[in-house]
Amino acid sequence: MTMIRKVMPAQITTLGEDEVQVVIATGQVARDGHIFDVGGALLDNYRKNPVVLWSHKDDLPPVGRAEDVQVNAGDITARVRFATIGISPKADEIRGLVKGGFISAVSVGIDPIDAEPLDPKKPRGGQRVRVWELLAFSF
Repeated sequence: MTMIRKVMPAQITTLGEDEVQVVIATGQVARDGHIFDVGGALLDNYRKNPVVLWSHKDDLPPVGRAEDVQVNAGDITARVRFATIGISPKADEIRGLVKGGFISAVSVGIDPIDAEPLDPKKPRGGQRVRVWELLAFSF
């Protein structure tokens, strides 16, 4: 399995003390040059264990849980419920930074199933990923 990460500016809406709504992926060209077609996202396996990480660090406890992960017309959204205050100092820190507007990017890690270079002359450059499985979501 190959993991590609897509980093994009965060679109975060505060919902309550422990929750935010986040656009986790769009069909736009990301900072790393990739385009993930949101209609090709396979989410079932991620929904079985929808942890939200800090900086894709799977050696740390998750900072939250992605609930209500949905594919919309041009994006994928998730309602993130942070770990209960006091359970994890890292989750408390990330909650405060997100809700305070100091974290301004999110990233998804995916397994590309069907992809092609955006520029055939640069096969290692940006990819259009038509079908992909969501593996991870991080602030």
